[in-house]
Amino acid sequence: MTAMGDTRGTLKILVERGAITLPICDPQYALPTGDEAPVTKHVFDLTETATHSLVANRLRSLADQFERGEIELAYDEWHTPTVVVDPVDVVVDLMEKRDHVELVIQIRWPLGA
Repeated sequence: MTAMGDTRGTLKILVERGAITLPICDPQYALPTGDEAPVTKHVFDLTETATHSLVANRLRSLADQFERGEIELAYDEWHTPTVVVDPVDVVVDLMEKRDHVELVIQIRWPLGA
């Protein structure tokens, strides 16, 4: 979640037991200054169970969009692509738990101008 006054967008990818979750905050969204407006704008998330091959294909597609500098994930086609700007902070965390493996990829970047 982006805190009040924070100027960064956040993309998190969680792969756990074959499920993929992609919540994303739109870095083009201007954060409000008053108490009445929301701190973040929820643009998209997806939870599904799939084969590792299908998940890999979806991650490749997302990586291609990321490389182009625009992520096209949204519930509605009217939503403009999320712009990716440098610098980008990345955290990759692989954990082997008692009954499953968890891979968390967290990517953050500043809000676009």
